[in-house]
Formats: sequence, C-alpha cells, structure tokens
Amino acid sequence: LLRIFNGTRVFAFMANVLFVRYSPKAYLHLQWPKVVEGTEVRARQRVKVRLIAAASAVMPNDIARSHAVVTDDLSAGGARIVSMVPLGAVGGEVDLSFRLRTAIGEGTLKLHGRIRTEGPARAGSKERAYGVEFIDLEPLELLTLEGFVHMMNEDGPPQ
Repeated sequence: LLRIFNGTRVFAFMANVLFVRYSPKAYLHLQWPKVVEGTEVRARQRVKVRLIAAASAVMPNDIARSHAVVTDDLSAGGARIVSMVPLGAVGGEVDLSFRLRTAIGEGTLKLHGRIRTEGPARAGSKERAYGVEFIDLEPLELLTLEGFVHMMNEDGPPQ
C-alpha cells in the first residue's frame, strides 16, 4: 500500500514492487496500480518559509499600529503568522506586508486578510499563531504568490 502527498491531495493505491535499484540512487519500479484513490487535503500548495513581516489589526475608528511578525507557512491563499502581540480574534481582519525574493527580483507585497484560526504558537509559548486567509487579492498579487510557492517547492529559495 502506497500513499503519496502532492501538496494539495493525498493518493493511496496498491502496487507490486517489480524490482529495486540502488544506482545511481535507490528507487523502485512498481507495477501500474489498478485503482488510485485521491482526497483533497488543501485547496492550495503551501511552502515553509521564515519571512519577517509587518502586521496590523484592522479596527474601525482606530489607528492601525504595525507589529513585527514571522510568516512561517505561505500559500497563494493565506499564511500562518506568529506574533508576540495580539492581532485579533477569528473573523477579524489584518493587513500584512512582507518582501518576497524571486528569481527575477525582489518586491514587497501588502495584503489584506481575515483571521481563520488563532492559538498558541507552541506549547508554553507566549507567541500566538494566526491562520490568515488572504482576501481581495489583485491578480498580480495572486500570480506573484503562486509563482513564489511553485519556485520554493521546485527549486528552493533563490540564490
């Protein structure tokens, strides 16, 4: 029984091992499966990052103050951010800005998002982790995020 995760879906199938090779690297030759079952786990691919960002809670009739946060998980649909300062409750909105370095250059993205999850970043830590869904993305922002995630999954960070 084999299970494979491609970033958004998980697949499972039965296959016989036809033979094993160890050179140039270890790999298997498998018999083509009769049936492959797949289930969508995530709407979009994610990538682990460590981006320093600025976040501010969006409050009506209030001057937004920006706080340093760390973005440690990023997709074209949202991010997981870790903050020492409370940013709001589930359903609240935040503005997030961070720099992305790609193969063709560097730029700052300023995005608007809604808090979908909130909780401790780690057991015993004062830091809070927020799952933020990006909303009202411009097409160029979406394209930039999708390209960055794809690049990180394929090649790793640009040199």
